[in-house]
Amino acid sequence: MVKRILATILLTVTINGIALHECTATYYTLTGTTASGRETRRGIMATSPDHLGQTALVYERDGLNVGDLLGIYECLDTGNGKDGAIKKGYVIDIWTTPDDIPPTQKVWVQFVDAKG
Repeated sequence: MVKRILATILLTVTINGIALHECTATYYTLTGTTASGRETRRGIMATSPDHLGQTALVYERDGLNVGDLLGIYECLDTGNGKDGAIKKGYVIDIWTTPDDIPPTQKVWVQFVDAKG
């Protein structure tokens, strides 16, 4: 299934019954209280409000191939991002420390209903 959101294409593929969503991973370092009322920390990320409370498995994206697992994150924050990209679901924003910011990259994300 392919969805068109503004000028960006959001791709969702299903492999062996598992839905993977194409997203761009960005990173933030702001400290404070998240949308869920918890403090920012390692292991959380901002995503669209639809996924608040879920757990996300984030994988490298190599073309249409699924690469290595980059991390498992609790979806405890929401955000806006540039032009509302986080709320629209095609960007995830992972919390990190200021000295540990990876480059922005395309990733595959699997959302699951599990506590992190």
